[in-house]
Amino acid sequence: MHRCLRIPELAQQIVDSLVPTQDERVKDYVLLNDQPVMSALARLARTSKTFQNYALSKLWETQFGIQNLVLCMPDDLFYDLTSLTSVAGAFIPYRFIHFKRALEPRDWARFDYYAQFIKYLGCPP
Repeated sequence: MHRCLRIPELAQQIVDSLVPTQDERVKDYVLLNDQPVMSALARLARTSKTFQNYALSKLWETQFGIQNLVLCMPDDLFYDLTSLTSVAGAFIPYRFIHFKRALEPRDWARFDYYAQFIKYLGCPP
């Protein structure tokens, strides 16, 4: 990678150019879940150590619930179950996470790592 890309301000600008502003994302829940944008940030975070923290910061900055954090925990800790529930005549998928065993301190490592990037935590609309 060219050394000019290692300039922190430039790396931050590159990451910022991929995503809408925070105000736009909070106003529009759909923008937050824009798969091409989220995929681009995830790929950028895996591409280079230079971009990793900037991309992860944007990727995790706004979360509607803690389900993404819980899903980063070890696979042997829980099983994921999606169920359909009828609400006002429409079927809506609900996601349930059932724990298989008691939590241990080491189970929190990934949770804690990604939680540090969250600045806005809300409930889904």
